[in-house]
Amino acid sequence: MRALNEELKQEVSQLLQEHPQDVGFLREKVAILENQTREEDSPSSLVVQPLYVEGLERESEKEEMFAQRSLKRRLHETEAAHAETVLELEKTRDMLILQHRINRDYQVKQGD
Repeated sequence: MRALNEELKQEVSQLLQEHPQDVGFLREKVAILENQTREEDSPSSLVVQPLYVEGLERESEKEEMFAQRSLKRRLHETEAAHAETVLELEKTRDMLILQHRINRDYQVKQGD
């Protein structure tokens, strides 16, 4: 059992080494999206926006601007969640591949 455990550890390490750019890319994308969301909510972005909003003549334009900002924020949050989901799916796929190999090896040993 210990030998099998060591083999599994080596296989997991190998899988993580095979896909480092994918994991790095997704983490980088999540960080960028989170920073964009923070910047939209930062006080500096709120200082510039009131000047523009004050110049709007109609209430419907103000509501439209609010709706656009809200949609942008939701889009960034959704993109970040998507990136995290893709990362988790990659991990799950790698674990399933590993489990398949374990099952196959186990069946071969049972056949002997």
